[in-house]
Amino acid sequence: YNISWNGLAEAPADSVGIYGPAAMGANGNLVGRVAVTTAGITGSAVGAATLTEEEEDALLDNEWYFVVGNSTTYPDGEIRGQITATRNE
Repeated sequence: YNISWNGLAEAPADSVGIYGPAAMGANGNLVGRVAVTTAGITGSAVGAATLTEEEEDALLDNEWYFVVGNSTTYPDGEIRGQITATRNE
């Protein structure tokens, strides 16, 4: 994965939450958190993860999203991005 952000209004992001399964605009459950590689108002989270078959299916069905920048002002996160994926065959 490679997630990046720029210009958060609140405190620097120090974690990124991955949520799902959920359709675009709907809320899902926390699947897990990924480590932030470069924390800050501008930053990134880069890495790899091993998924179960069920998790892979939800990811490939575009049912996961990420949230960056949880704060007092933005308790549900300042940025939300739907994850889109394609099967690499």
